Amino acid sequence: MQQLKDINNSLNEVRNTIYSIQEEYNKISHLENTLGELRREANKHKQLKSAKENVKNILNVEDLAKQARQYVEANKLLNAHKCLLDMEKCRNDILEELGSSSDKNVNVSDIKV
Repeated sequence: MQQLKDINNSLNEVRNTIYSIQEEYNKISHLENTLGELRREANKHKQLKSAKENVKNILNVEDLAKQARQYVEANKLLNAHKCLLDMEKCRNDILEELGSSSDKNVNVSDIKV
């Protein structure tokens, strides 16, 4: 009889624990949706930041090319090389962003410039 009482008490403890866990889960279950929304917004922010940098880089390419030409004419090849490297970095950044966007299956309508 004592064993049955002990088992009954153990079952009650387990049941109470399960109810407690369910109550806690109900309190925090909405966080999963909120976290998903935050991730989507963070991705949008990252895309916008990257797009802004890419536009800035695209607009600066012409200036970099002029500057590189001036350095070549002045026989300052190291400086010209740096300008060329900066233009190449700009190109690589844009290509990388285009590649990562297509990898993530981002809709063009999601990207706002």
